Amino acid sequence: MLLCFLLCFPKEPKQKLILLFLRLFLLALVEHISQVFHRAPSPTQDDYISRTSGEVPSQIFPNFPILKEGAIYEKNCHNQDKRALKDSCEKDFPTHSGLTPGLYLMTCGCKQRSVYGFSMMLTHESPSMLFDIITTRFESDYNPHIIYDASCLAMEYGYNRELKRFMSLNITTDRFHEANHKTCSQSFKSSVYNSLRYTNTEACEQSNSALRRVTSSTTYMSPMMYLRSLTLFLADFNLTSNSNK
Repeated sequence: MLLCFLLCFPKEPKQKLILLFLRLFLLALVEHISQVFHRAPSPTQDDYISRTSGEVPSQIFPNFPILKEGAIYEKNCHNQDKRALKDSCEKDFPTHSGLTPGLYLMTCGCKQRSVYGFSMMLTHESPSMLFDIITTRFESDYNPHIIYDASCLAMEYGYNRELKRFMSLNITTDRFHEANHKTCSQSFKSSVYNSLRYTNTEACEQSNSALRRVTSSTTYMSPMMYLRSLTLFLADFNLTSNSNK
């Protein structure tokens, strides 16, 4: 196409023609993305089953109660997702046969690092955990900017299941983990967004660091006692952090 422009307008400066081509290309790209969004299926509330059996025992999200059951999707990407977890965007952690993989925290990106909730992970961390929170606990029109260390995998996972919803979301990698995503698009980096200039993108990492103070006390507790103890610790953490504004 660029060669065609140069042949049709031989007297025009090549730089102007290249700029014109780039403008047309970008406009076509934006139009294509817009068409993909508007043609994507739009699930309604009737497509989901309301949650009637209460909360998941291993999860504590008081401000984000479960609204609906997780959907069953026609496209089975399980094998694809397992392969994706082995990419350079994901890390392998040491395991212990008698311990759970850890906690999955949801915090505010403010200076206070307020913890919104957590879940005791029964399997290793994967994009499906963030996906489940978004699709079962968030209102359909609630689309906050989400900071997640493997944002590229989370978006891929979401696009394969809830295309329109995840095209409405911004999910980016925190500044600390950006260096691990050398082949990912710049759009996945929190540091390139002016709107996140004053956002604490490492809030979850910092809150996890604070939890190390009680690790030795909670490691071998029963699941119920473990959840109760962490709920009290994090409630105190929130109160203390917000009193120091």
